[in-house]
Amino acid sequence: MKKELWKYFHNKGIIIAVLVGSIIAVVESVSSMCLPSDCVFGQELILLPNGKYCATANVRGISIFCNWLGVTTMNPGNSLYYFLLPIIASLPIGVTIENEKKSNYYIHLKQRYGYRKVLIRKFLMGMLTGGIVVTLPLVFNFLINMTFLPVASANVISEVAPITSDQVGSWLFYTHSFLFVIADLSIVFLWGCSMAALCIASEYIISKKYISIFVPLVICMIFEFSSLYTAEDIKIEFSPMQLFHLATIRANSIFIIFGEILFFIIISFVISMRKAKNEI
Repeated sequence: MKKELWKYFHNKGIIIAVLVGSIIAVVESVSSMCLPSDCVFGQELILLPNGKYCATANVRGISIFCNWLGVTTMNPGNSLYYFLLPIIASLPIGVTIENEKKSNYYIHLKQRYGYRKVLIRKFLMGMLTGGIVVTLPLVFNFLINMTFLPVASANVISEVAPITSDQVGSWLFYTHSFLFVIADLSIVFLWGCSMAALCIASEYIISKKYISIFVPLVICMIFEFSSLYTAEDIKIEFSPMQLFHLATIRANSIFIIFGEILFFIIISFVISMRKAKNEI
């Protein structure tokens, strides 16, 4: 397994993935620095009828917990990162699989150890890689923002707080903010694992070069358009692109989040196992 993990972490795919994620993280941090000073240092700006802003006192508005890439909805960096998340998670896996095809390494492993052991090992290490590569930019962004944003929990009555009462972990966000950050990162990690699993499965279905890298994004886009089309009828969010983080616009459910993650992983593993068996 160490050799499998080494391959995932030593190719141009993971370099590109980490670089793209890090650039978005830095740009988001720079945009956070451009926030009004009154807002940054713990006050909330209220728009008056005359068109001017007035800073309210004693309101813990934008803190590190309200303004990092994991939850912020105040700049396009958030939307861009979570739109690219399926590709970022899939890049190391897709590039590694293509390299194995060129060298016939995977065929040699199947003949020596059997397709079951090889596939399980590939799945575990691939999902671990996908989870890590999508989580690192978020941790990087949080640490950068911590250097200039106050480490203060958001006030539950603040309008700038991104988490509402009908979202998963809302009680944790306002009472134990650091634990909420860990929970949010954990969910992003699991989504990265599921996107990597979809990439591995799609490689068995579509043999075109590097196409498997974009399949998870296409699947997420189908869910996204379905969610937008049924927004008036279904009040709970089910689009993975919105559920990649906990600060969704609509109400979210922990059962839908983990249900979709498990569904993607299980269906990907079953498809891969059947296709790998047929290749023997």
